[in-house]
Amino acid sequence: MEDQVDEQHQTEHDSPPIQSTSSRAATSAQPNNNNNNSKKTRITTACDGCRKKRARCDAFNPVLPPPPPRKKKLYSILIKAHDITNHFAAHPHLPSPPITGHKPSCRGCKISNIPCVYDLQGDRRKPFTRDVVVALQMRIDALEKELAGYRNTGSTSESEKPTAQEMDAAINGDLPAEPSAPATASAASRNVPLDALQGGLALNSHGELRFYGPTSSYRAVLADSTSTSPGGPSSDVEAARVHSLPHAPVPTAIPVEPVLPRRPPTLTHEFHSLLVRLAFEYCFSQFGLVQEREFYRDLASRPYDRTHHYSPFLLNVVLAIGCRYLDVKDDYPLDICDPATDFSTRGDIFLNWSRVLLDQEWQAPKLSTVRGLICFSIYLAGRGLDGVCWTYCGQAMRLVENFGLHLGIHRLSMGKAAEIEDELIIARRDTFFAAFSTDVMLSMYLGRRVTYTQDEIDQPVPPIQQEHDFDIPMYRSSTFHYSSTLMLLASRVMTSVYGNKPGLSLETRKTEMSYLHLQLESWYHELPAHARSATTAASKAPHPHVIQLNLTYFLLMIILHRPFFRRLTLKKTCDNLSTQKCLSSAKHIVRLVKLQREAHGLRFTSPAFQHACFCAGTILAISAVEDQISETLEKDAERRTQAQADLKYLVDALRDVAVTWTTANTSARILDGEFLMQEVNRFW
Repeated sequence: MEDQVDEQHQTEHDSPPIQSTSSRAATSAQPNNNNNNSKKTRITTACDGCRKKRARCDAFNPVLPPPPPRKKKLYSILIKAHDITNHFAAHPHLPSPPITGHKPSCRGCKISNIPCVYDLQGDRRKPFTRDVVVALQMRIDALEKELAGYRNTGSTSESEKPTAQEMDAAINGDLPAEPSAPATASAASRNVPLDALQGGLALNSHGELRFYGPTSSYRAVLADSTSTSPGGPSSDVEAARVHSLPHAPVPTAIPVEPVLPRRPPTLTHEFHSLLVRLAFEYCFSQFGLVQEREFYRDLASRPYDRTHHYSPFLLNVVLAIGCRYLDVKDDYPLDICDPATDFSTRGDIFLNWSRVLLDQEWQAPKLSTVRGLICFSIYLAGRGLDGVCWTYCGQAMRLVENFGLHLGIHRLSMGKAAEIEDELIIARRDTFFAAFSTDVMLSMYLGRRVTYTQDEIDQPVPPIQQEHDFDIPMYRSSTFHYSSTLMLLASRVMTSVYGNKPGLSLETRKTEMSYLHLQLESWYHELPAHARSATTAASKAPHPHVIQLNLTYFLLMIILHRPFFRRLTLKKTCDNLSTQKCLSSAKHIVRLVKLQREAHGLRFTSPAFQHACFCAGTILAISAVEDQISETLEKDAERRTQAQADLKYLVDALRDVAVTWTTANTSARILDGEFLMQEVNRFW
């Protein structure tokens, strides 16, 4: 039954494209020296040389190495893959250089003695899927409705024309008196759409007044289903939602004298190399938070200096993040925990020491300061310190504005652009999109406004660099490129659909939603095969950063359509499509979580992984208790049963993620608390 559901999840969004004659000619069977019973392997991308000559290409795409066995020590397996050069052997305190891959070369290019180059942009000749066609039709309907509204407002009847007194008052500057607002507003008269699209104020668990955004956990947790109950939300639901608001770690703590934190321990070369490798492989890959090659280069040549790619402050943050991916069964020094007996505090000692090093950064901040701050905020978000996390992310975005990273070199008004090195221009661009992507993800996670809108950005999206795309783990450059494009769309979702502009009507938000929905469908349609994660087999699973890219897409689809989640009606409307998209995206997230667990393990995930799980869980929680969503009663019952099973699976997955990022425990408790069982029993 689960296999059938997984296949349904896979084919529901992706209709298989028709393979053209040229693409069939560009694929070939793998030469096999074994018996004829083995299956033939077909390549998915032909090189540019064979594509121009319309010849058969026999080079195979590189395959990622299988994940290491969980029973063995992880760091001992990773160390064997390192190729330590003489320079690093002479400096045992430095980590090993990154592992680089080699692009495959086909037989035709070898004979012709030409470089074998691959176009990783994907095949642009594939036909549009059904989802893209539906998005186009929805966009056309929205534009026609908007034009019809303009035509209706253009003709003014005699009764709508202003009187002579009103015209005189307008000329004199006298405005009509606005109707007085009632002294008290009951819960029944509360503007629910305004709350769902702009947020509001609430008291957290410590009685502090806080703002909750429209995409925050406070607004997402059963807000729609509980509002329809006769007695209003139960006390357990309100307690869980209140606990999700940002709050101080210890609001009643007595101020004490500042104490210098304990200096981190001196690590061995092997363990130091392991921590850096884990951070780059499982946390920095998707959004290019730290450039690995430049980081290693500056670390090897200037380990105690500060450059645009490296600093001791950034190094300690990287070590802190790498510690989070350790297992309790691994052989690790107890000094990385504070206290030494609490394994859940591993890495905190490096983070606390980086606070001291941050004071040196403010004297002459560099691009590495921005990268260190965004990595610092990601660590705090994974540890559940949301308020402090948003503060450090804000400091990074202030430096971004101070450096003008959102502007390209063509905006240089004084001086010559030729005097600026190309490496600095590339570093500025990549640093901006790393900080911008982190800011957008945290804005969706905490329900806050994004710092930069799409119209304010005058930087090109980082292109795909093939020489970096074959570094292990592969396709990081492609993932960074498509993630940056996706975050530009996410920024527009946060400013257009959830914007706080006065006079922004619900119909205007729906019109913008149809446009963004079309853009998202087009983005996913143009996503190449190596950046997709459409399989359900663990043996064919891509690297976690590719799975996270697909998770982010479905997360953004839920964020876009969640304000318009409604019960289905007989008439096909945008609300029906939004409901279907929320449910189908939640199913895809469940499928990707299963793929991550079976192929790599939920321990090797980024903090954004638990955010996607939690958003999908909120949709499943509503689907598990609401009726009249499906077209028939039988489908309604099947949907509720499947939603409950998927919700329980996500709760168990969040508990596994909590081994690395402890904030997932809070998400699991919110979704699986006693309040949820009471709501299920009430509506079931």
